[in-house]
Amino acid sequence: MPRKRIPTNVLELRGSLKGRPQRRAQRDGEPLVSEPVGNPPASLSDSERACWMELAEQAPTGVLTRADRIAVEMGALLVHRLRLEGAATPPALLLRLHCILACFVMTPADRSRVNVQRPVKPSVSKFDD
Repeated sequence: MPRKRIPTNVLELRGSLKGRPQRRAQRDGEPLVSEPVGNPPASLSDSERACWMELAEQAPTGVLTRADRIAVEMGALLVHRLRLEGAATPPALLLRLHCILACFVMTPADRSRVNVQRPVKPSVSKFDD
C-alpha cells in the first residue's frame, strides 16, 4: 500500500517545501481553501457538537479548513462513540479515529514532523527602563 500524500499545508508547517522549488511547483495547481472549518453542523447532537468543537480547538492552527468539514464531522462522531462505548468500541473504529487524528496533525508522532515558526522574543536590555 503506497504512503498517503501529505497535505501541502502540513508540508509548509514542517518546512519541507523550503529550498525545494520543484516540490512546490508540483503542487501549484492544488486548490486553496482559506476559510476556517466553522461551526458544527446542525444535524449533530449537543454532545457530538462538543466533540466537534474539541477537535477544531485542539487541531494546530492552519490545518483545518472548510474543506475538512466532513472529516471533522466523522472525527467528532467517532470521538463521541468512543466516549459512549469506551472499551467496547470496535478496534476498526479506533483505527479510523487514529487515522483522522493523524491527518489533522493531532498525534504526538505527527506533531513531531511539523516545524512551526515561533515568534522571536525581543531581547531585554538594561537600558530599556
